[in-house]
Amino acid sequence: MSIKKKGLIFAIAISVCFQTLADSYSIYIVRHAEKQLEGNNPKLTPCGHERAKQLAKLLTPANITQVYSTTYRRTLSTAQPTAKKAGIALKHYSLRCQNQLVRVLKQEKKNTLVVGHSNTVLELLTLLAGSTMTQGKTKVPNTIDEKEFHHLFQVTFTDNGDVISHHRHQPLSCH
Repeated sequence: MSIKKKGLIFAIAISVCFQTLADSYSIYIVRHAEKQLEGNNPKLTPCGHERAKQLAKLLTPANITQVYSTTYRRTLSTAQPTAKKAGIALKHYSLRCQNQLVRVLKQEKKNTLVVGHSNTVLELLTLLAGSTMTQGKTKVPNTIDEKEFHHLFQVTFTDNGDVISHHRHQPLSCH
């Protein structure tokens, strides 16, 4: 199946979820896209920039109204296309204050993208969804390897208090 078809199917799945849960909100959590290997604060690779653009397109049906990123180049560059497409400013958060971020996200109740790192994404996911992570056909990883950039987690909070979580994969493959 082509990348365009996979992307379209993914976007339709997100759109259907929102039509079904009109009074809910979702938080999407991703690790930054592919980064250059050199330096303490590396930029994205060409593939990473492509993944960031694809993410913005995939999340268009989700009606993202806020985007959070750490202040590292790789997370900012991953988050920027989604923020730009939505016409909103990026918000920053500290890796050391994920509990505070979760409190804010739950209070704001908005469709949100959060861009993090391989060593923080799963912790944030657990703080948001607890043990309710739905595995479906895709096994939720215990760790995210340094070479994995395709994971996309969705945590939906319904108006009746349910928490529904999904683990998806971005279809882009540049390797």
